[in-house]
Amino acid sequence: MRAALVFVLWAMLANAAASAADSDMDVDGGDVCAMRPAAVLALLAERPSGMWIPDRVCERRGREEDLDALVAALGSERPSRAAVSLYSSTVRNGSTVGDEAAHMIEAYRRGRYPPAMPSRRYSTQDTMQMRQWWARCSPAAPSVPQRLADRHADCATAAASTTPAQPGPASHPRELILAGGSLGICSSLSPRSCAPGGKAQGPPSREAPRYSLATAMVGAGFEVALDPLLWAGREAQRDALAAVFDDLRGIYGRQTLGEDTLRRALEARCTNARGQVRSCRGTARAPWLRLDDAHRAALLAALELPQIDEDGTRRRERVALDRGRTPHGAAILRAFVAAARLRAGDAPGERPRVALVTASAFDPFDPVDFYRDALTQAGAEVEWWPVDAALAAAVFGRDGTTAQGCAALDALRRQHLRLPARGRVYPDLADEQQRACTDPERLRTLPERVQGVFFAGGDQWQLRRAFVMGDAGDARDTPNPWLHALRAAVADGRVVIGGTSAGSAVQSGGPMLSNGTPRDALRHGAIASPPPVPGCTRSGDCVGGLDEDAFTYWPGGGLGLAPGIVVDTHFSERARELRLLRLLADTGTRWGIGVDEASALHLRWQADGSVRVGALGAGGGWVFDAEPPGCMDGALQVRAWQVDGLTVRGVRLGVDGLQDATRGDAAIDGLERGQGIGRGDALEDDALRAAMRRLQAESAQAADTRSAPVDAIDLQAGKITVTLTPGATPDAAPTLRATPWPGCR
Repeated sequence: MRAALVFVLWAMLANAAASAADSDMDVDGGDVCAMRPAAVLALLAERPSGMWIPDRVCERRGREEDLDALVAALGSERPSRAAVSLYSSTVRNGSTVGDEAAHMIEAYRRGRYPPAMPSRRYSTQDTMQMRQWWARCSPAAPSVPQRLADRHADCATAAASTTPAQPGPASHPRELILAGGSLGICSSLSPRSCAPGGKAQGPPSREAPRYSLATAMVGAGFEVALDPLLWAGREAQRDALAAVFDDLRGIYGRQTLGEDTLRRALEARCTNARGQVRSCRGTARAPWLRLDDAHRAALLAALELPQIDEDGTRRRERVALDRGRTPHGAAILRAFVAAARLRAGDAPGERPRVALVTASAFDPFDPVDFYRDALTQAGAEVEWWPVDAALAAAVFGRDGTTAQGCAALDALRRQHLRLPARGRVYPDLADEQQRACTDPERLRTLPERVQGVFFAGGDQWQLRRAFVMGDAGDARDTPNPWLHALRAAVADGRVVIGGTSAGSAVQSGGPMLSNGTPRDALRHGAIASPPPVPGCTRSGDCVGGLDEDAFTYWPGGGLGLAPGIVVDTHFSERARELRLLRLLADTGTRWGIGVDEASALHLRWQADGSVRVGALGAGGGWVFDAEPPGCMDGALQVRAWQVDGLTVRGVRLGVDGLQDATRGDAAIDGLERGQGIGRGDALEDDALRAAMRRLQAESAQAADTRSAPVDAIDLQAGKITVTLTPGATPDAAPTLRATPWPGCR
């Protein structure tokens, strides 16, 4: 009997060992119980296959301050090793950061880690219940005792069950999930974002736009394209383009053209003093080449053909949320929907209602299908909030004019958005906006009927115009009733805000960035002005002496939903770190965040008014706490955190020379992006993030070898020097607090 038992045990251990060998087993010999959960997750993600076996079971695992970061990681599809108990005969080959974070939350609630033999796969319902538990038990929840165990029966660390009870009515903090753009979501119009063999399924999908110069095909397209509302002050250009269109119509007849073909044809036609059209390929005299971006887009919109099936149904862009090359964009949208779901009530599985705002796009109708489909697949019930500057003019009036009424909506699109012919290309969406216009009270109260509002990308100034009373004078900073309602819902915690690219930047509650390259930011400083029209340098009609790369900001901020914070996007990828630092220095603003592409920063306001910042997606971004102007003595001093997943790196930044790089100064003359850029150049894409990682690696190496620690790393941009010195790395997510700066009264 004893021999048989020994044989069985030997077989079990041999099988486990063989499986572990196949699975890249790693037995940790360090003091795992002393490691913070964020460090454990970072360790698991470093080698994302196989399993990790802690050398012992830890009692009373984790601390309350770790939970925000763990909850933020729920749902992450980033690959990682699987945590497996030393005593388990079951192995799991690989896991995800989201599952391992859920495993650690379960460990916190059970009081030991690992809480079970192997980590497991957690369903959407599992993670939703964990989020609901933390929303009720978090110190950020209003009117809760400060000791976790006193808040609710299942808030104690050693809860009897790993499945939290369904919450009752609860308040929520102000919460924003802000993405940096380039989400990489698979759709019928973005096949390069799809995994091999993956594509959006369903009925015939919308294709890339096609255009026609034939009157029979675009109807009044030419009249619309040359509408005087679009060409005020540009009559000579309008006449030249009319002649070019007549000439090209004779060449192409009823052919349908792709955008590239049409652009090449327009670039190769010129007119002489008598209005005669001739070929001029390779020169810059073509009327098309002297148009700014807005006028070019207006002409293309007027000539765009509708995509309508035989049954009269408009073809739509379709999304395959789970078939992207990377999971990051889908994870960000799901995190936003999960935060909205927490506000949706007690019904299990209830789909939260979220509103979609597309006003930042040149054509606000264009992204509606994409985000409706993506957010629906992420688990939401989606309603388009069809607000834009034209609808605002119809309902409220602009610049002191009275409301012009819904009957004028088509003309108002041409006047305020330079956007013609939308009723022909998007008949269903134009009708939807028209119906919304006729019920202004329902438009105003939409934030009271949803649990989340998501803002698509584009142009933050264009988006902001939908929510203020006008474009001139004090009207630029006068919120309209839509913004009043939205601000109230967000302040009460009833609505979570999501956004990407411009939809994130517009949330700024400090000054709002609106335009400019990092080079112009350093050379000329920040200019308080509306942004120049893209392409105005080419067309020769930039106003106020600004070219199209001028670094502009608006002192009144964006929508103000992130009070006191400046938000920038596409951050590391476009070397925008110094641009944001320049704005903080020039305006005396203390806090700025920069969000990287395919990533999001998750902002949650706490009961004491502080803001905790976590990260989602491929990476994360930067959090800057700048020294107030009254405390500056020489170089600008900034406390900075680079947040990458659950890894938080702290550093101290000194920026010297900004005071010398004033308007007209030649401090960075000759430093064009892409020219003369090498290692150590602060204008190189990803320079600051790479320097941070290098500083951390060299500091760790110095500690391992007991050699002299690394003092600093310098980056240069002409006469401007950015110095990175090691800073204390926080144990949890960075927190913005309205406390005096160290050494500053």
